[in-house]
Amino acid sequence: MHSYNIPRITARLEGLMGTNVVRLTDRAYMHQLRKSHEADCQAKLQERIDKREAQEMERERKLVMQGKETRIPEDMRNHPVFKINQKTNEIIAKRRSKLKTNREKNAERLIRQGMKWERNRLVFEDLEKKKELELQARKIQQTGLEEQYRSEDALRGLDLLRIHDKKWKPCELDLKKFLETEEALMKQRFIRKPVQYNSDPKDVRNVAKARKKFRETEERIRKRLEEQLAANTINGSITKPHLVQPVSSLSRKALETATKQSAMTLSVAAYEKERDAFLPSDVGLQSNENLSAKELDSQHETDVNYKAIFQKKMENDVKNDLIMTKEAFDALHYEDPLIALLKATDNVHDLYRIAKDIILQDSNQVVETVIDGGSVTPLTVASQ
Repeated sequence: MHSYNIPRITARLEGLMGTNVVRLTDRAYMHQLRKSHEADCQAKLQERIDKREAQEMERERKLVMQGKETRIPEDMRNHPVFKINQKTNEIIAKRRSKLKTNREKNAERLIRQGMKWERNRLVFEDLEKKKELELQARKIQQTGLEEQYRSEDALRGLDLLRIHDKKWKPCELDLKKFLETEEALMKQRFIRKPVQYNSDPKDVRNVAKARKKFRETEERIRKRLEEQLAANTINGSITKPHLVQPVSSLSRKALETATKQSAMTLSVAAYEKERDAFLPSDVGLQSNENLSAKELDSQHETDVNYKAIFQKKMENDVKNDLIMTKEAFDALHYEDPLIALLKATDNVHDLYRIAKDIILQDSNQVVETVIDGGSVTPLTVASQ
């Protein structure tokens, strides 16, 4: 708001009011004065705007007429001068296009095509971004729904498992008791810690250990018997150092039979001795010296029963082909005395002589050997 004490303002007010007396206390007069002042300012502003538009239109007209501007304003588009100018420019452009080379035409066509492709690419990128945003929103919504359904199912399951005394019917009391028992067992299993329990004789680990020990003992006895049988088979065809005379009265077959019988008798006795030594220690019996007469009788009965059970088990295993019999074992592991003698030779001369005897297979010859300081001397006995 301008101050009325400025000389320029007071002179202007005097021209408008026709007097230099300012009646500031008259509200209506001051309101009318303000309205007349604003109207005068608006009139002068509109006059300046019109003048500026006329100058701008004239400038554009001159530029178009000079050919420096190809864009024609909307209000002058229908003017005859501009119509003629537009038509002339079209004719000139057609004639100039005929003068262009194929390379320039192709370049312009490629430029236009590239601009078109760029526009299409931008549109496609916008569509792809929108699709990606939609997929992300859908995925987030689906994940939220899954979590919501999972939580609702969990709450519904808990509601079903909750026990309310007032809602149970008489026919459902057994189910209530069952649920309470299961809940108590689940809590007990959750609270207690797993402890290894080895004192139970029916425990699976103890049973497995006992069976493993029993198998190991049987395997040890079987291996010892096999070693004794193999040693006895080799020794059965070897004589003492002083028995160097030929034994012509015995045939090869009789010698083998006697060797097998002696090996069988020795192996059975060793097996019985090994089994008698093994059974009391595995059953966990005490020694006979520290026991009374009644305890010794009960121990003897236990030993007899255990031996009978063991013998029955062995027979069942043989019947079910789980363990080989003595005859089948000897048939598989029997080795001819000549072959054993051939393995024991340590010089080429004896090796050829024994090989010759094996090839000839003379039933009237008996090979006797003399073991003297680790050397093997095969002797060929002539036929009768």
